[in-house]
Amino acid sequence: IFLEKNPIKFEKQYNFFIQNFKIKKSIINLTTILDSAWINKEFVNKRIINDNKRQRKRLSKLGNLKFFIADSKKEKLEIVNKMIQQKHLHYNQSGKSMFSLKKYKDLYLLCSDNLGKYGKVHISALLINDEIIATHWGFYNNETFYYIMPSYNINKWGVYSPGKVLLEFLIDWSSNNNI
Repeated sequence: IFLEKNPIKFEKQYNFFIQNFKIKKSIINLTTILDSAWINKEFVNKRIINDNKRQRKRLSKLGNLKFFIADSKKEKLEIVNKMIQQKHLHYNQSGKSMFSLKKYKDLYLLCSDNLGKYGKVHISALLINDEIIATHWGFYNNETFYYIMPSYNINKWGVYSPGKVLLEFLIDWSSNNNI
């Protein structure tokens, strides 16, 4: 795994990636620690909160909106395959898709169960009537959640901001699980 320009610490907490993986190159990476004020949405722009609420309401009008965390290997592979499909479509529209190469597909498919000592993989999706509209592949270790690879079908669902809606569910899940 190649990671680039990750800070050594996030506030007072050591960066899990720096401790456990070899760094090869450097580019920019943004990271934050969410404190209780963020979790309680005290410092979140009211426009963002209201927009997410509006998008959830719009999506709910289309059917049963559900946040889903994969548990079985079959569920994980289904969501990861959908993530690869969505990312491939998006990347192809903006240039070249990394998922054109088998090694990138294999990385996410092979790491869909767990990362051993590095953490537990967290694969989730936002669904409408059992149709996957957005996905996330990430993991958590100790008390840190790593938001790594989100996706959604930009052509079909982009106007509903499903990535932001899914991110809010992930933040709530992390908070509820003391991560």
